Amino acid sequence: MSQPTPPGSAWKDPLQPPNLFYRGSSMKGTFQPGDRLVIEKLPSDRIKRGDVVIFRRGPQRTEGFIVHRVVGITADGLLTRGDNRPDRDKDPVPETSILGRVIGYDRRGGIRRAWNGKAGRLWAALLHARRRPIQWFKFLCRRPYVALRRTGLVARLWQPEIE
Repeated sequence: MSQPTPPGSAWKDPLQPPNLFYRGSSMKGTFQPGDRLVIEKLPSDRIKRGDVVIFRRGPQRTEGFIVHRVVGITADGLLTRGDNRPDRDKDPVPETSILGRVIGYDRRGGIRRAWNGKAGRLWAALLHARRRPIQWFKFLCRRPYVALRRTGLVARLWQPEIE
């Protein structure tokens, strides 16, 4: 995952480089690999449920950047989850690991706004809801697929030409 800064803002912390580009699949549906993220530095008390935050994991904050949505706030830190993940992250994110909130992203030269707050929660719920039919379809079709594959019928009948 990666990070950029809005024009005119200066990052003083060497752990916060000026440009971050998203990579990975945990936020698929919200971001695509190669999106340049626009980060807003703000105090952790202004972060709310539904916000997309960027943070670092690890005791020394040396592991890579992670971009996830806030699903809860506890005394231990923020509870986060990727929009393309079924479960929330195991450990809360402490306040010291938070670099900022993603407020937008640049995709192929066009700046788009990242949905945060209530709109972000609704968007994440829609993304999670789309996963249910796919999971059920895979569950229902698994046994017939395996049985058909074992017969070898498909391999004998369907032999595509390879050029």
